[in-house]
Amino acid sequence: MIPKVAFLLVVFAIFTTGVIYAEPGSIDVDIDGTPVTINYDAEGVEVVSIDADLDFVSLIIDVDVSGSPGILEITLERSYFDSVFDGTDEDFIIIADGEEPTFEEIETTSTSRTLQIELENGTDELEIIGTDIGIQPEPAPEPEPEPAPEPEPEPA
Repeated sequence: MIPKVAFLLVVFAIFTTGVIYAEPGSIDVDIDGTPVTINYDAEGVEVVSIDADLDFVSLIIDVDVSGSPGILEITLERSYFDSVFDGTDEDFIIIADGEEPTFEEIETTSTSRTLQIELENGTDELEIIGTDIGIQPEPAPEPEPEPAPEPEPEPA
């Protein structure tokens, strides 16, 4: 009886280990001629590739979802991809195989935004749509105002 219980515990541990822990990863993406590394954690999701679509201001992510559901946490650096309007963060638009998946922004900093996206088993393509894509130039410092010329003294 004890060997059967031990065997079942080992089998349970093997099968649940892959489900419990997310697999960290990163992938290099060419954004307007500049290589950028995108970091992610995936649980039940394999990220196959990521391409930038400059015309639609989006990232197209080819995925293989084997979990039910699969969870993808992806960190997007604001320097190359963001969603803002008048200086205020806007929600990204996310589409998975033509449908809107459940997602939330789980971390926001001045330099990055991290999204957690729930994907159905069998999902092949994920698109994240923002408002800005490409390496954003650092804002130029505001010019210092020139001192006003001193008035010339009036002749006496």
